[in-house]
Amino acid sequence: MNRVALLILGMHRSGTSAIAGMLAHLGVTPPKTLMPATVDNPAGYWESLPIVQFHDRVLKEAQSHWDDWDRFDWRKLPPSIAQKFADELAAVLAAEFGEAPLMLVKDPRLSRLLLLWLDALRALGIQPRAVIAFRSPIEVAQSLQARDGIAMEAGLAIWLRHCLEAELHSRDIPRALLSYEALLRDWRSAARKIASRLSLEWPRFEEVAIDGFLKPQLRRQQGDAAADAAAPEWVRTTHAALSDLAAANGSSASTIATLDRIRGEFDRASEIFAPALRRLAQAPANIEVIRGEVPHGVHQFSIDVGRSESGAQLISGWVIAEPGRRVNAVKLCSDGKVIVSVPADLARPDVAEAFPDQSNAARSGFDLKRFLEQLPRDFVAQLRAELEEPGGMTQEHVLGTLRRSAV
Repeated sequence: MNRVALLILGMHRSGTSAIAGMLAHLGVTPPKTLMPATVDNPAGYWESLPIVQFHDRVLKEAQSHWDDWDRFDWRKLPPSIAQKFADELAAVLAAEFGEAPLMLVKDPRLSRLLLLWLDALRALGIQPRAVIAFRSPIEVAQSLQARDGIAMEAGLAIWLRHCLEAELHSRDIPRALLSYEALLRDWRSAARKIASRLSLEWPRFEEVAIDGFLKPQLRRQQGDAAADAAAPEWVRTTHAALSDLAAANGSSASTIATLDRIRGEFDRASEIFAPALRRLAQAPANIEVIRGEVPHGVHQFSIDVGRSESGAQLISGWVIAEPGRRVNAVKLCSDGKVIVSVPADLARPDVAEAFPDQSNAARSGFDLKRFLEQLPRDFVAQLRAELEEPGGMTQEHVLGTLRRSAV
């Protein structure tokens, strides 16, 4: 029996989850250990949590990360380490899919780690076939900024790297390209297109379930033609080239030549600028938080300031209320107005371990990273905790003062 791994490639926030969910309803076997849905992706990611964790380990070994836009070649790892990862991938595949004849493998990191997967699948006698999802780069960058606080320019560079790598390394395997817009417009045509181009027959066809799954509300960021036209030339031309390939059954000599040119120029630019920008990402954040005293009703709290590996500024922390009270939200307030309000209910196992006698410590975390890029320079605000007191009354208590400098 010929086994097939259906690889869903593409940039984060580009419709890969929507495509994977549709394929699962068409009978493609999803992984055993699915990553749970979140508020950012309420319909689910359809990703294997062990595979995502494996990908992060590979990237870390190569001093990279999920939102890196520098080029990456896993074959440059020392042979012993590369073999260790190949063996680990084979074990993860067996655990997540068993002997399934048609496997659904989805994680945007695949776009940069495809060579690793192709080598492993061929060694296992599994046929690789790919679906490349793509979406307006402006919409993707807007979505990353909203979710992760990543600057638009960095988001466009990450989009470009993922798209170029996914296209390059999938040239020698059966593939279909599909835009997010085309999927939401007519998923039935999209399903037929994928089946035809990859020589597949869907094990089942759950139309009602897919109609309920692929709702227009999934597309929360919607760009416009003017914004897309103003995107940098590499980004704009790559998006047009992917659209051309989608219409040309994944192959067009002139379009491939255009993508090769852009990738070569982007690689040379990365050699020059990526190291400097990586050092910048490690510089201290220009946001300062002056921590206040532990207020009445709060058992303890912490505020952490820093940068992600991509350079996005981060503020996160946790707040534990005294027994009988509950933290409803953490707010950023300026001039008497609430700028941002987020729940303080993120899982913090480290806090639960540090405060084993506090029952609400396990879900006491908050995260403000997605909002920081939107704040103006020379900005001062208070960080407040809204506590629900015994009897249902609410009170706000100052945790600290936030200052964002001009540089």
